[in-house]
Amino acid sequence: MKEMGNSQLNKLDFFLSEIPSHWQMNIKLSSIARNDRGSFTNGPFGSDLLTSELRDTGVPVIYIRDIRNGVYQRVSDVCVTLQKAKQLNVCNVSVGDILVAKVGDPPGISAVYPQNEPNAIITQDVIRIKTQSRIVNNAFLVLLLNSQFGKYLIDQITVESTRSRISLGDFKRINIYLPPLHEQTAIATYLDSKTYAIDRNVVLLEQKIVHYQQLRKRLINETVCRGLDKTVKLKDSGIQFIGEIPEHWEVKRLKDLSKSMGSGATPLSNIPSYYENGILNWVNTGDLNDGLINDCQYMISQHAINDYPNLKTNKKGTLLIAMYGATICKIGLLNIEATTNQACCCINFKKENLSKFVFYWFLANKNHIISLSVGGTQPNISQGIISKLLIGTPPLSDQVAIANYLDEKTQKIDSIVSNIKTQIETLKELRKTLINDVVTGKIKITP
Repeated sequence: MKEMGNSQLNKLDFFLSEIPSHWQMNIKLSSIARNDRGSFTNGPFGSDLLTSELRDTGVPVIYIRDIRNGVYQRVSDVCVTLQKAKQLNVCNVSVGDILVAKVGDPPGISAVYPQNEPNAIITQDVIRIKTQSRIVNNAFLVLLLNSQFGKYLIDQITVESTRSRISLGDFKRINIYLPPLHEQTAIATYLDSKTYAIDRNVVLLEQKIVHYQQLRKRLINETVCRGLDKTVKLKDSGIQFIGEIPEHWEVKRLKDLSKSMGSGATPLSNIPSYYENGILNWVNTGDLNDGLINDCQYMISQHAINDYPNLKTNKKGTLLIAMYGATICKIGLLNIEATTNQACCCINFKKENLSKFVFYWFLANKNHIISLSVGGTQPNISQGIISKLLIGTPPLSDQVAIANYLDEKTQKIDSIVSNIKTQIETLKELRKTLINDVVTGKIKITP
């Protein structure tokens, strides 16, 4: 539990400075729970609930992943038998109870268990509160706990370990404030309406993003596979996954288009001199963004370059492909000079303008390329596999025209998506500010 310094006390005073004088202050959270046994509890520990006792059907088990953004949304599919749930009766959950995540980033996210949900039980990382209905409106209390003020209080009792965590005992001792019950109800009703409208707008904007992302993908796929002239005669490429291509295009192996193909190396991280006073950009697969690479996380020194012969300098226009791991088939087109780690395949082309066309071709055919990977736990698309990829290849003048066209169109789409994301962030900030201002009384709600 954190000690509160002067700056933290000043912040607390700031939160409380405009609380209406008739609201009740310094209410210990434990005092709003019902007096019956287990009204303020967390889930079963250790042998009280064994993994072997979990089932696919029965009484639902609530995990912290089911408590998101102030709303209960069941994503778990874990249950226990009715008999086991009766044994754990003190951990049961029914409609209207408050659920709090003890662990998370951040911990303390709360939600009301909604209508039309069956009785359930909680796990050890979830707190459940059954409150006194004559004192508190649960919807208001959840809004308060999830507000900036509530998050500040939670932060004071958060313990940093492998994952940020709060304890049941510390949580019960938090001091909150409460308006009269009729004002709590009015605030909860008002914010339910306002936040619903904001959330609905966010959902509509997110759907727009999906639409534009699909449009972008379709545009790239159609253009690199069929070209810009939709009236041109087509021919069978002879390759199933390629299908028909314009009759003046050829099918070529990637290695026939490339001047060189290789990879890099990873200098030992426990030798600081490899990374101090860096002079050359060092790209790893985490830097690949399916776009232009203008910078990277690390630079390496001349010492590293001398000790690792594979650390070749790749020029602007080099195409990079992740060959294995979580980022398999992520790509990037260097807009800087850089070397790479051993998981990046680096392709330099015979014709300077060819790299952008092949870049778009990789974006369009990513799923097919991944399907060619070999290996079990860590599928691998080796340089050998990449070199044998067959590409429907237009004349160089067509490649340049296609790349320029897609640059222009995708940049417009990316700009639209960026603007939509800004709108979403603005709405989310508005939502947080609105909740905080209303639950702290800065905005007065008349019952």
